[in-house]
Amino acid sequence: MKKELSIFIFTDLLEHFPFRHVDKTKVSLVSDINPTTDYAQVRGVLLNMEAVGVKHSKRLTAQLKDKSGFLDLAWFQGANWIQKALQEGQEYMVYGKLSFFQGRPQIIHPEIEKLSVENLDGKSFLEPIYPTTEKLKSREYYKKKE
Repeated sequence: MKKELSIFIFTDLLEHFPFRHVDKTKVSLVSDINPTTDYAQVRGVLLNMEAVGVKHSKRLTAQLKDKSGFLDLAWFQGANWIQKALQEGQEYMVYGKLSFFQGRPQIIHPEIEKLSVENLDGKSFLEPIYPTTEKLKSREYYKKKE
């Protein structure tokens, strides 16, 4: 990490700035989402969680319902873990890149967290996104370190 991010001393860490910020201060309604919307954050109730397919083609699908409509959610990786972590009927805050499938809005691999008093209206700050390295993304890197 030292070489790839050029962080050698404490000052380097202090000067390691985010390369962009994500605005999660706004909570959208499903009805406000259209094909020109890139990313959205939606609050709603998780419904219809279902594991579809077998082995390598297995995926988890669900719907998030707010007062204006339904947002389809899908996970192609980690479906078993995600299915155990989420509860149908619970309220969640979902964020991710939007796409449309058969005319319906969907988010693939959304960021999802249980609704709480703190995130009821979104976050009160812009979320920083820092550069990462290929080694940090690689599972092989973590396996070697264990």
